[in-house]
Amino acid sequence: FWQSYLGGTKQGTIILRTASGVSQQCTEKVVIDEVTLSQINKYCQNHDITLSTYVQAAWGNSLMELNGTEDVTFGYTMSGRSEELVDMENMVGNFINTIPIRIRRLGEQGNDQVQQLQEDNIQIQKYGYLSLGEIQQAARLRHMAFDHFITFQNMPLVENKLGIKAIGGHNKSI
Repeated sequence: FWQSYLGGTKQGTIILRTASGVSQQCTEKVVIDEVTLSQINKYCQNHDITLSTYVQAAWGNSLMELNGTEDVTFGYTMSGRSEELVDMENMVGNFINTIPIRIRRLGEQGNDQVQQLQEDNIQIQKYGYLSLGEIQQAARLRHMAFDHFITFQNMPLVENKLGIKAIGGHNKSI
């Protein structure tokens, strides 16, 4: 899978660096207003993609513009808890992995691009348990797959009685 998925990449996509060649480490948190989120969710529903896939496509297209290329890779932090993992809900541990995501410009239709990315993400779920070193070896890469990564967390902001907004969530046990 990984050889086919990453085959033909010439180098890992880099974030633009300073004049001295040093990249800046940064963390950016994006909060989307309700109207925009509603529009994005409608787009995702109409095209049968996840919100995470939408965010990956947006980041990939931004990288293509910044780097003047038609093919980018970046790291993406995903849950390493495969559906096939027996008794997964009773395991304790750090089950995350950062894997390469590849996005290519597919003609003029952005819808084709997000559909392809969604299909790729479904396949990646089957092979995302490998370490980055194993992925790069399986893909026969002679270069670094990426120099940065994104993490997508889909959690609502909840306002408490004092008007303080915080990340909220819930757990459901059956």
